[in-house]
Formats: sequence, structure tokens, C-alpha cells
Amino acid sequence: MTKKRIVKLVFLSIALFVLIEFLNLIWKIPLKSKNTSSATELRTEYFKGLLGGLYIRRFRECSSWFFPFSTCDSPDPFPFLRDRLVKGADPDSFVFVGSISKPPDWNSASDIYKDKNYVIIYDEIIPDSDPQSLQVLDGYAKDKKNVYAGSVFRHLDTSTFELLGCNFFRDASNIYNIFYEGGNKPLSFIDKNSFEMIDRKGKACNLVPYVAKDKNWFYGSDATGVTKMPNSN
Repeated sequence: MTKKRIVKLVFLSIALFVLIEFLNLIWKIPLKSKNTSSATELRTEYFKGLLGGLYIRRFRECSSWFFPFSTCDSPDPFPFLRDRLVKGADPDSFVFVGSISKPPDWNSASDIYKDKNYVIIYDEIIPDSDPQSLQVLDGYAKDKKNVYAGSVFRHLDTSTFELLGCNFFRDASNIYNIFYEGGNKPLSFIDKNSFEMIDRKGKACNLVPYVAKDKNWFYGSDATGVTKMPNSN
């Protein structure tokens, strides 16, 4: 084989590869109507690539450096440019399971998906998850390894996990708050045996001085953290 023919074969191989990748970029099979258990799946679009792989179409930015004068009312000529591969996910077994929150509290981390191998949240597979035991409950989801409540909590006893409200949650061993060390460390100053939530009479968590108590303290909870006041009772 001559050098000229080798160069030609290499060029054709590269051209074929580029063509296939280009087709995979622009031509994908929508999965939004497949395996749908709820219309809320439509809030995020997923696709199967021509060559396989699961892709997520990220939310549109109505103005960007590429289209500085576009608005949300303008046509979106190249929506596939927002597609990102969800690495490691299987599009053939991909399914929407449920949502852990409702509008106006919904965000992209609220919808829980799975395939045959992993729990999937937005564009991320959870490597140490167990999709076979996954349950979506009121305000959170869990499998036998993790709890999913805005973040992935790997340190909890999922069989005894309880969402208490006002950012507090517990398992058999400890009490936690999402605004205290991101919910990853227990509130060691709380007496777990006497801890209880207080009736707020319909008021928001941040509009009352305290939302919980134990035998020693009253506790408030907001985005700044957990506050405590002596319990004189």
C-alpha cells in the first residue's frame, strides 16, 4: 500500500468519524414520552444518542455570548448544542420515578430518575446507589444506601430516616439540619430522646422564633443555621 493511499484512508476514516459524531450531536431520540409515569418529566428533556448514550438537554439561557440579542421568545435554532452526555447512564432502561417537591419549590434536583444500574439526578449518576430499592416519598427519596433530599446523604440509616420539617431530619442515631454542616454532621448538642417539633400554627419556619425543642433548648431554623434558646420549662 502506497503512502498516498494510506493518507487517503486516514483522511476518509477521520471524515467518517466526524460525520458520525455530527449526526450523533444533532439527531437523537427523545425519551420524554417513553417510560413516563408523570407529566413532570417534561420539565427536563432527555434523549438517546444515535450511537447510544443518555443525553440531557440543559435549560435554555435566553441570552448568551453566542446569541447576545436572543430572548426566550426567539426561536432556538440549535437546541442540540445544550445537550450533555450523562456519563455511565443506560438510555434503554432509563425511567422517571417521581419528584420530591412541587412548584414553587421545584428545582432540577427534585426529579428522581433511574436506570438498571444507578439512581440519576439531573445529569449525574449516583455511583453507590441502589435503583432496585428506590422509593420516592413525601419530600425525599431513598434507597437502601442513600437518602435524596436536595443532596445525597450517604451517612444515614435509611430504614429509620424521618423528615421532620423546617430543615430538620433524623435517623435512629441522630438529629440533623440541612443548614448545619450541610446536613452531614449531627446536631450533637440536641437531646435526641426529648427532641420534638413545635406546632407553628401554619406559619413559615422563618416567621416564628423557634420550631423545635428538647428538654434543654428551643431551636430556630433558617438559612443562617440553627439557633437555640434556653428552655425554662
